Amino acid sequence: MPGLNNIERSRIEAERRFVLRVLYASSTVGTNEDLVFKALQMQRYPTLPGEVRPYLDYLEQKGLARIEDRDAEIWHAFITADGIDVIEGTIKAPPGISRC
Repeated sequence: MPGLNNIERSRIEAERRFVLRVLYASSTVGTNEDLVFKALQMQRYPTLPGEVRPYLDYLEQKGLARIEDRDAEIWHAFITADGIDVIEGTIKAPPGISRC
């Protein structure tokens, strides 16, 4: 994340981890981007609605999430086995996602 200061970088990494935790909590049925955004708001993260899709994209690129319905108005996402391992501490979080 070139060009970002340490505070902004830390915020983004923490929000990505929280999104992964939301996917973990809904692992049997998945969740949609609107619910992810509402969960971020409830935890008082300063996330904008347009930041959820890039977070989900990033998690999918890292192999931690799977996105369905990309062509739909609202995306639906699921956690992958690797994502579960990151949340449960079986494997380390990759760079770009906070460790705790």
